[in-house]
Amino acid sequence: MRLKNLKLGPKLIISFIIVTVLGILAAAAINQIVLRTLTQESIPLIEAAGSLGVRARELQSETLEYVALGDEEALDSIANTVTVINQLSDEIEASAVTNEVTDLADLSRVAHEMVPVSGWIIASHTQTLDRMDDLEFLEGQAELAVTNANAVIQAEVDRSVAADDLVDLVQDALPSSRLLGEYVVVTQRLRSEAVEFVATGEEENLEDYAALLEELTAIQAELENTLEEDEPGEALLQEQLTLLA
Repeated sequence: MRLKNLKLGPKLIISFIIVTVLGILAAAAINQIVLRTLTQESIPLIEAAGSLGVRARELQSETLEYVALGDEEALDSIANTVTVINQLSDEIEASAVTNEVTDLADLSRVAHEMVPVSGWIIASHTQTLDRMDDLEFLEGQAELAVTNANAVIQAEVDRSVAADDLVDLVQDALPSSRLLGEYVVVTQRLRSEAVEFVATGEEENLEDYAALLEELTAIQAELENTLEEDEPGEALLQEQLTLLA
């Protein structure tokens, strides 16, 4: 499976692993230099390896901060950190040949690999945030439709009671009221499953979401069947429910 196709949770785990590997490789490279004759040329190399480890941890921290808060300002910090990591990696890679420190080549390679991992995490989470914005917008539309539906159905109940029309009350008005209540409950449960999946990435949430979506579709179809175009407000209500389908 390609890394960019992974869920957010596994990507974050991989980012932790890469930072750990970077730390180990940096320490090994520095030890190789120290065990040899410490020269004027090797001191900048030690500093670069240490700086790369620090920047790698910063990149991880900034990425996790963006995931936790969705703060777009964090993206600027991430971009700056990525630039520094790339510069340090190139510098270390060139020094690896000059100073014959084999672990430096691995250090540079892993550092370069960490940058796209962070990018994939950010892109994945940005897409998630966009979809959550879409969900919030649709929830607002659904709330308006439900408020309108409640008023329309209650008016029908009141008319049936006033006219002493028990047949219409039992066969039409009350079932519509019941179905509307079920529609609201299932819609709320759908949102809960979506939010929980974003937080945990559990496949079970997707299965529950799919089942609830089928249930909501059935309720919506049944509710539309109880609405009558000649009743005040019910034709518009049918249109609103169709748009939310």
